[in-house]
Amino acid sequence: MVKTSLEEPCNGKSDCQEIRPLPEVLQGKKIVFNDDTNIMFNPYHSSSIDFHNLDVLGLIDTNNNNFYVNIIDPLSGKYGALSDREYKIIRAVYSYKCSYCFDSSDLGYIVLEDSKGNRFEDVLDDHSDSFVGPWKNVPWDEQLPESLGFWERNEIYGNLVDIK
Repeated sequence: MVKTSLEEPCNGKSDCQEIRPLPEVLQGKKIVFNDDTNIMFNPYHSSSIDFHNLDVLGLIDTNNNNFYVNIIDPLSGKYGALSDREYKIIRAVYSYKCSYCFDSSDLGYIVLEDSKGNRFEDVLDDHSDSFVGPWKNVPWDEQLPESLGFWERNEIYGNLVDIK
């Protein structure tokens, strides 16, 4: 059902989601997070669930704060840290928010899967590093997941590794 709902092209429609090919830099890769990285899970509430994300439990975010974080089971629906360090990249989606807005806040995201088959969304970063140059849109094939931390100055939370 999810795949079917995402296969229809948006053609500029507002509030529409469509499957896109994975950005070239993510093809044939998985994400492996550093041992000192907290992988935080933010569960979806029932009002956030739609056909395009029925198979997704919520969002992930990362940080490397050294405070104690409770490890949770994502199926509990609670906010907390995830224990898995490796995630397969399942699909890429582009979300058209508003076709008539000046700043539509369109965004791309990927769906990641842990070793137990749980799926999570991670936003793709479409801006360059504001600390080293002008803020600009990065082409789709060069976009990286925000959870890797490359967009933050001197913070890298994980790496892309070839799937064997």
